[in-house]
Amino acid sequence: MDKARAYKEPHDIKVINSKLKSKFGFCEGHIKFRIVWSDAELEHRKIDFVNGIHLLFPEIRIVPKYPYSKERFILERWTPFEHDTDIATAENGSYEPVWVWQTAKGEAIRPIYNAVYLVCNVAEHGNPGGRRAGDAKSEDEAALVREIESFEQMLEEEQTHNYGNQSDAFVAPVFKDSTKRFQS
Repeated sequence: MDKARAYKEPHDIKVINSKLKSKFGFCEGHIKFRIVWSDAELEHRKIDFVNGIHLLFPEIRIVPKYPYSKERFILERWTPFEHDTDIATAENGSYEPVWVWQTAKGEAIRPIYNAVYLVCNVAEHGNPGGRRAGDAKSEDEAALVREIESFEQMLEEEQTHNYGNQSDAFVAPVFKDSTKRFQS
């Protein structure tokens, strides 16, 4: 039996894909983001060369989509384009890899929703948290304006209050250590 057909999506991955579908929606009728198993993904690719020999008539072969990444979960994003000459079954776009779920040492890890959501947000908006860079800048500017207004208001209130004779000396309290003898 074919490996791709034998793959059954685990329940937790189904839940993640369902959440991705509801959170990020669709792009040109395709779910925008999805998690797939690398070994289960095949594609129809047009082959022009075989063993370094150029074929007169290119042939279409079913090949693994991710031969470089075995037994890994992969986050894919639907990417629209006009036409790809290598992928025979592409209809105005295809799913392209965004993230391979593995450690820095190359060990496979299982995706969790919060991490997937973060990666999708970065792919979608360019920064964590789902904010665009312009939004962050305008929020920082608004906070600065509020802070300046607050300080101006405090200065106005201070000028209206009478704090007595400002020329009086201020005497700071002196604290003495009772364990030491005081020398005069």
